[in-house]
Amino acid sequence: MRHAWLLAAALAVPAAAHEPQPVQLLLVRHGLALSNLQPRPAGLTDAQLDHLTDEGRAQARAAGRALAAAKPALVVSSLAMRAQETAREIAAALGGLEVRVDPRLRSMEMGTDASGAEIAWSARQAEWKAGRDPRPANGESLADVVSRVSALGAELAARHGGKAVVLVAHSEVIGPFAATADGKSQPQDLLPKVANGSVTTVEAGLDGRLKLVALGVTPEP
Repeated sequence: MRHAWLLAAALAVPAAAHEPQPVQLLLVRHGLALSNLQPRPAGLTDAQLDHLTDEGRAQARAAGRALAAAKPALVVSSLAMRAQETAREIAAALGGLEVRVDPRLRSMEMGTDASGAEIAWSARQAEWKAGRDPRPANGESLADVVSRVSALGAELAARHGGKAVVLVAHSEVIGPFAATADGKSQPQDLLPKVANGSVTTVEAGLDGRLKLVALGVTPEP
């Protein structure tokens, strides 16, 4: 979705002054990274692939411009370098906003199998499609991911209620969190894919309640 009016509509209406106000979480998937390219560039390490492409930087700047109307209080980023680079581009587009890093926005921990090898994404997808949400050794369930992001949302609601905060994260983090906020509970329904540079808006209250306002809106370049 690329309509500017739709992104504007995602900006929450403030609650009555005497009521605790939710924080408006503006979840941005990091811009296109070298690791997202198909095929991936040959001869590069995982660390070298964890950087934005020129297109990814442009996506981040577009997100920052689109979010200016919300007047965010700060930007919080995943640990990944592609997310931090996205956060810095957004913050610069917003006039030099503060950027923080929070490990609760990290990529999903995939876990290991009986041999100690990392479980493939396709294997995890098969479990979710079958209606199961396991927590493998050294890994997380979808529920675990939602729980850690929800905890961050509750903290931000306490500190920034009535304001907006930008969270820069990953598709497998934003998707389950947004789907849960929309009332979804089955594993196969918790992974709506969001595009690089897109904005998902969720209201988070002090009481832990979540409300999905808009999913995966791609700002105009």
